[in-house]
Order: sequence, then structure tokens, then C-alpha cells
Amino acid sequence: MSELEGLLELQAGFKLQAYAVIGLLALIPLAVVLGLASLALAVIVIVVVAIVVVLANLFALIPIWRGYSEVFGKGSLPAVGAELGLIAAAVGLLSLLVSALWPPAGDLINLAAGVLGFVSYVLAYIIGARQLYLKYEVDSFHTAFILFVLFFLVIPPIIGIWLMYKGSRDAIRKIEQSGTASPSF
Repeated sequence: MSELEGLLELQAGFKLQAYAVIGLLALIPLAVVLGLASLALAVIVIVVVAIVVVLANLFALIPIWRGYSEVFGKGSLPAVGAELGLIAAAVGLLSLLVSALWPPAGDLINLAAGVLGFVSYVLAYIIGARQLYLKYEVDSFHTAFILFVLFFLVIPPIIGIWLMYKGSRDAIRKIEQSGTASPSF
């Protein structure tokens, strides 16, 4: 796989992740409306939405991991962050199952998934965006880096994911115009 193919993988992963986040945001009002009508129905919708988002994240993180592995190398911090994200998503799914059987254990597993997810976020998104900016000098990556750092405001990471998609597209154009790919690490 070449560096260009790695960027194409990143672009595909960030695009899928952006769609998953937008879908989640679109379903939140539905869960609220259903909750007013029937609490049990709202809980079912929320659990189904959580499972769908975790699965979509799993499918999005695979090309992101492959892309980071090709662009920066398999042992790079962004690639490790994407791997941790895959593990966190799997542990998150496990916590849904365990919570139904034994809530205290489900809470501990959910906490572990949250910690893994946060470490993954820092490595794959914050450090990944910064390293992509330093390597390709595409402004979308720098803006995404700043927005990912401000994650506690909720909206910036959503915009940041879209900017990572846009930045990978711009980096692909930059490589195609120059006709040469920089050496892989």
C-alpha cells in the first residue's frame, strides 16, 4: 500500500465516521420524542442507536487505522490510537451485554471503554491531526487539531472529523499534483 492509498483509507474512514456522528445526532430528538410517549420504547431506541454507532465507529476505525499505518507506520501514535479505538468500541459493546446481566460489572467495563476511548481520541485524533498537518501542511488538519483539543465543547470534534476528511482529500490532491509521494516511515 502506498502513501496515497493510506490517505484514501483515511478519507474513507473519516467520511464514514462523519456520517455515523450525523446519524447519531439526528436520532437524539427521536429518542426524546419517543421518551415522552413511552419510556420503554425510548430505552430500546437508545440501546439500538448506541449499538449502531459503536458498529459504525468500528467500521470507520478500520480504514483510519490502515491509513495511519501506511502514512506514519504501524507503530505510530495515531495508528496505535486507532487500534485502541477498535478495542474501546468492542469493550463498549461488551459493556452493553454485561450491564444487562450484572450492572456493577457492566459499569466497570463501561468505565474501561471510556478510558480506552479517551486515550484513543487523544492519539488518533489530536496527535493524528497534528502529525498530518506537520507532514502535509494542509490547513484543514491544523484546524481539526485545534477543534479536537476543544473536544469538551462537543461540536468542535464533529466539525473536526469533517475537516480530517477534507484535509485527507486536499493532501491526496497535493500528492497527485506533485506526482511524488513522500517516503513512508
